[in-house]
Amino acid sequence: RLKAKVDCALVLKCLGEGIRKFPAVVPSAAPALLVLCRDYISTSEDLLSLADILIADDGDVRSSVLLAISQIPETTQLEPVAAYLAAMQEDPDSERNSLAKELVEERGVLPDSEHLSQMIELLHCRSDVFRSMTSHA
Repeated sequence: RLKAKVDCALVLKCLGEGIRKFPAVVPSAAPALLVLCRDYISTSEDLLSLADILIADDGDVRSSVLLAISQIPETTQLEPVAAYLAAMQEDPDSERNSLAKELVEERGVLPDSEHLSQMIELLHCRSDVFRSMTSHA
């Protein structure tokens, strides 16, 4: 467990790359994401690595990451990923956008408008789904 805590960012990076390249592994990788979020994520860098996985065109990937984020203990501040969560409120899937809205409301995370616009620009460049979700923003 100690080794996983030390290497959380590396584990997230590897897991994220695998999930993004091979979305079919989501059912196998989702439990690992949940454990990482529940027990090991503690830094802004870890949160940003996790949120980076969220930028995916595959809905199952976005769902698994949102569920994992919901398992992060309330003692961990979600502000570093506030813009990601705000953008996810526009997800075309009602379950995903509802979960994102609940996370934003329950955890009280709202990005400032400048950071949100920068994030939307980044999301437009990296994901077709985010481009369509945030085209009106």
